[in-house]
Amino acid sequence: MDPTIETLRNHPLCEGLQEEELARLARHATPISLPAGANIYRSGQPIEAVHMLVSGRARLTVLVPGKAANLELESGPGDEVLGAVALLESGASLGDMVAVEPVRLLSIPREPFLDLLQSIPSLALHLIRRLARRTMQIAGVERPRPRALTVGVIWKGPRGRSLLDLLGRELAARGERVARADLGEGSQGERWEHLLSSHDRAFLELDLDRLSGGWMGRAAACDELLWLVDAENERGLRRTLSLLVGEAPQAAARSHVVWMLPEGAQVAPPWDRAWDLNERRHLLLELGEAPERLSRLGRLGLERLLRRLRGIQLGLSLGGGGARGLAHLGVFRAFERAGISFDLMSGTSCGAMVGITYAAGYSPDVLIAAYKRDLTPPWLFRHLPKGRNWYLVWQFRTGGWDALLRQYLRDWPLERLPIPFHAVTVDLISGREVVHRAGDAVRAILESINLPVISKPIVHDGMALVDGSVLNNLPADVLTEEGAQLVVGIDVSSRLRDELAGNRPDTPTAQMRSVGSLDTLIRVVETQGRGLGALRADSMDLTIRPDASAFSFVDFSKAPELADVGEAAAESAIPRLKEMLAGLELRAAAGRRP
Repeated sequence: MDPTIETLRNHPLCEGLQEEELARLARHATPISLPAGANIYRSGQPIEAVHMLVSGRARLTVLVPGKAANLELESGPGDEVLGAVALLESGASLGDMVAVEPVRLLSIPREPFLDLLQSIPSLALHLIRRLARRTMQIAGVERPRPRALTVGVIWKGPRGRSLLDLLGRELAARGERVARADLGEGSQGERWEHLLSSHDRAFLELDLDRLSGGWMGRAAACDELLWLVDAENERGLRRTLSLLVGEAPQAAARSHVVWMLPEGAQVAPPWDRAWDLNERRHLLLELGEAPERLSRLGRLGLERLLRRLRGIQLGLSLGGGGARGLAHLGVFRAFERAGISFDLMSGTSCGAMVGITYAAGYSPDVLIAAYKRDLTPPWLFRHLPKGRNWYLVWQFRTGGWDALLRQYLRDWPLERLPIPFHAVTVDLISGREVVHRAGDAVRAILESINLPVISKPIVHDGMALVDGSVLNNLPADVLTEEGAQLVVGIDVSSRLRDELAGNRPDTPTAQMRSVGSLDTLIRVVETQGRGLGALRADSMDLTIRPDASAFSFVDFSKAPELADVGEAAAESAIPRLKEMLAGLELRAAAGRRP
């Protein structure tokens, strides 16, 4: 996929354009990056090219005769095409235009742009609408710019202030105009109104050590509330929460809870039910003594918090496939190296097992070593005919999976893990899939990997539960239903080896071997997983298919080799994924502006 076409597809000016029209536009569009302060046009300069603003902001300053002050017009992603007004009016720039921030542009030469306007009616219509909006803005009759989103941030102690400082810097680096005000400034005074009219987001600081009268009214009026909680100050923050919700019950629905964990804590502590304010999942973030040097989990948690504040959710769905599911570990490794993280995860069978251990905070390399060490069969099984098959049966029949997983997941519930995970299993009584979002993480895995026949159904609460791949081998639809705007699926079952019990497609009939019941069952599970994965493809925006066909369904000792296969597949897909993420960011930014 041409990255320029993908950028155009996500630009508001190109909404509704056909693929052929996007391709024509892309042929004339050249990507350009400019630093803050760079000149895009100078006053009176002939317009040789127009520019579609992809990211950053630009400001046009026009000298108005007879006026003491210049006219200043600012443009952001999704606004009108830079230079188009001047091109259509006089052919020369009306004023000086500079990059207020680092900008990314698509430059289109003058003559091709004019030809495209005549031949692509939708492009011309979008441009006319944006020019009309700019005309109203100049005339002073456009509706007022929306006020900044106000976020009340409640904390106690230095760690909360450090996190707020970090949030402000990171949001500004992503192109937001961020303001901060304390309770005294956050009133209906002139400074507060100025902040709201000139910024995208305004943080109202509510430090418990400095609260004064009237804070509840100010907090209740905020669009969102961010509770920064750590173990040391949890009780005081909880009392404050009770006071606020008692006075303004609607504040609960607007709240986000962030647990600031000490390094190495990995999961959130058990919390009082008072913190369960709404259906939003709590956010976890490791924050050590030096917040400027975040740990791995700290960086990943910060990215999730930033996306939560910007209204973006990314989902990652992991398919089943027996031992081939260990290829997911290499996908995680490639994503982390590329700086890509996710807000929601789902998985079936081995995808649930590998995914939940990753969602619990363990690094890919730690998990690769652990699975190889813990799932290499003992000497006896390695020397038995079909010993790896029987080792898998032994793991199920002796409760080996439970003992193995408890080493790493203890009795942690899913809701306390750093990444929300949705594990899919199937209830044979109702014939429906069951999605675990909360409760014991190990139990969720055991029910999702519970292969029929090899292991008996797990029965409780009127259900008989077996492997989720029976109905949904790649549960991306679960994440779409949870609100993820972009879902990546990892399908490790799409390619199967053309071999069964030594039989290949070219094996003569007289030489074919009998296929045992266990081999048959495993092959049925593999084939079914491939078919179901294909049926669910519409739920994913991007599907990555590691070719793990050279590996056996039962050989869990090959974790490093399978991880390499997954890593290679992910690396080849990362450029496309980054383009999709950039488009999502662009749409989110356009949605925050008029």
